[in-house]
Formats: sequence, structure tokens, C-alpha cells
Amino acid sequence: MSQENPYAVSELCAGLDASGIARQFDDPDQFDVELPFLLCGRHVKLPAICILSGDTTDLVPASALVTPRWLVFGRPCEIDYFLSRPQRRKLRLRRAAGAGLSLAGIAFGISGIPDLPSEAKAWWVIFVIITIFIMFLAGIYFIYAYGQVNLSVDRHDRGKRFWIRGFRTSFLELLQRKADVSKTQRHF
Repeated sequence: MSQENPYAVSELCAGLDASGIARQFDDPDQFDVELPFLLCGRHVKLPAICILSGDTTDLVPASALVTPRWLVFGRPCEIDYFLSRPQRRKLRLRRAAGAGLSLAGIAFGISGIPDLPSEAKAWWVIFVIITIFIMFLAGIYFIYAYGQVNLSVDRHDRGKRFWIRGFRTSFLELLQRKADVSKTQRHF
């Protein structure tokens, strides 16, 4: 047959360059953008741009180890990135709010036990245990969902190349434009 397979995976999605060769990312400064993913090696250093707001001033370095969810002992991908100070402050406040929610549930439950008559204590203790459990889980969820940068590995190529999900599209487009400008400057 002379027709191409319409269901074949494109070279770009398969992590191949224009010549059909798998791209390697041996240098931490090397990465590629394939919306909505960042394609990189086991260690990547992103440029000095806040990954949440796109700011380039008043930045603080941060890093994350991202492991594929389906691998318990998989090879992690280390990502060095930057956050602006206001964004880092927001994340810290969200973590503190989640911890406060957990502690408030425990304090609320414990505070009412001693003053109750003995026949009501059994029901109150059950209520307290359920309340503590729900508030604790709500606090942990709040910390996990809103108090950190949620990056995850969408897929990987034997632990050598990673497709990272979780960056904002505006940040990835900014990286892509920056990479395109540097590529055109190298050709001239």
C-alpha cells in the first residue's frame, strides 16, 4: 500500500525529531515543548521564569522529583524551576490553611468531650471521631491539591525521556517562543 497509516503516532508525539531520530536530553538545559507536555530527560533546569505567573523578576529557585505514578520504584525526573515570591507565598499560605483545617478538626472534636453526661458521651465520641477524620482528610486534600505545584509524568521512555504534565499552557507557550527565538538566532 502506498497510503500512510492514518492511525500511526506522529513523530512529534513519539518523541522523535524531524529526521525520525529519538531526541536525547543529556544536558539538563535541554528540553522541548509539545503542548500540553514538557519533554525532557531525567534532570531538567528550566529558565528563570515563574512557572505559575510567567514573571521574570524576584524569583526563588525550587525543585521537584516527579515519578511515574504506576511505578513504585521508578526512576524519578528532577525538575529545577523558579517561582516568584508572591506565588511561593500563596502556596505557603495554602499549605498553612490545610494544616490549620486538620488541626481545627482535632481541636473541635476534643473540646466537647469532658462536659457531656456519660450517656451522651458514646454518641459524642463517635461524632468526634468522624469529625476529626473528615477534617483531617479535608486538610490533607487541601494541602495536596492547592498547596503545591502539581506536576506528573504522563509517559516516559524507559526512564530516559519524560513527558511532564501540569505546567500552565501560557508558561509552555512562553518556553516554546523562547526556544524558537534561540533556534533562529543559532542559524544566522
